[in-house]
Amino acid sequence: MSRSILKILSVVIFLGAAFGTAWWFLQRDAQTEVTDQSMMAQLRDGKIGEAATLYGKILESPGSSPEVISNATKDNITLYSITNTYSTSDIIESIRALKRLIADEGIDLEVRADNISALARLYRLSMFNDEVSKELFSEEPYASLLVASSSVISLQNLYGLSFKTFPTPRAAMSMASFYTDRLLGDYKSKEEQLDYYIQRTKFYLQQAESLSAEKLSADGNSYLLSPAYASYLIDRAFTIGGLAVVVGTPYTDLYKDAYEELLAFLLDVDHAVFKTYIGGTRWHYAVFLSVMGEPSEMVKRELDAAADAYAARPSLEFENMVRTYTRRPELLSINFAVRKLFEIAPLSPKFSAFLDQIRN
Repeated sequence: MSRSILKILSVVIFLGAAFGTAWWFLQRDAQTEVTDQSMMAQLRDGKIGEAATLYGKILESPGSSPEVISNATKDNITLYSITNTYSTSDIIESIRALKRLIADEGIDLEVRADNISALARLYRLSMFNDEVSKELFSEEPYASLLVASSSVISLQNLYGLSFKTFPTPRAAMSMASFYTDRLLGDYKSKEEQLDYYIQRTKFYLQQAESLSAEKLSADGNSYLLSPAYASYLIDRAFTIGGLAVVVGTPYTDLYKDAYEELLAFLLDVDHAVFKTYIGGTRWHYAVFLSVMGEPSEMVKRELDAAADAYAARPSLEFENMVRTYTRRPELLSINFAVRKLFEIAPLSPKFSAFLDQIRN
């Protein structure tokens, strides 16, 4: 073979190798672009369609790590909650995906624990659907968490498992919120039982505040601008409000600050998801103002503001809740906040009209 032919072959082989290497890097970078983009950045800007598309790309990309898939799945639950664009089969599919990630011992324990909290969010989002419950509690470690007579306690048990797996602010604050519900439902019950609920509520509140401060210090804006942090603040205000009703001092001096700081945060931060939380925050604040004996004008102000917030950012989750409790009024006996909301709604003709519109 002549030297000229050998040179040509060498050039061809070199170019082929170079092209192959370049193609590999392009493919790797394309995968990185898909997996590294934040779905939450799209949700923060209110780009719902783009966020849903990105979620699909992350699941399909072979370059997506388990941690990226975990975060994307949790962001997709947020998308579900603000759009109501999901079916029972969607929730079941997400549960199966999360269970696989939770069982993967190669994934960071904190991520796995937060995935258990995500299971609880899906269970709640489904309104404790029977098919979802069957799938979720089909095997251990979940089967023993199911309490057939109480979906709420089953939900609490899921958050309890999350907290035991690895203490996170979301799990701790959710536990405090559950015990607050018990306090508000049973605050005229036996003293020893009441004291137990108070101590549990205080314990989880303190744990959540400490864990959240640590996470803010470690993660900065990535946590500060997440729905997880907003949910922490919402449950924290509710918990302090409940302690103000049942315990009194010092919480009677703290619950207003907690709600005012929460509202300032939701209103000031440029985040489309946070805006959907304003209506619920307003009416919960109105409930506590009323129970604590504040002037009816203050209560009306918050109810009016809640109606305005829902008009600007409709909440299908709130609408479903109103319809459920209207259709099944016996459930009001176990939900202090909603029961009180229905009682005080006439103080605001605007909010009453809004409720009537949902019911009809």
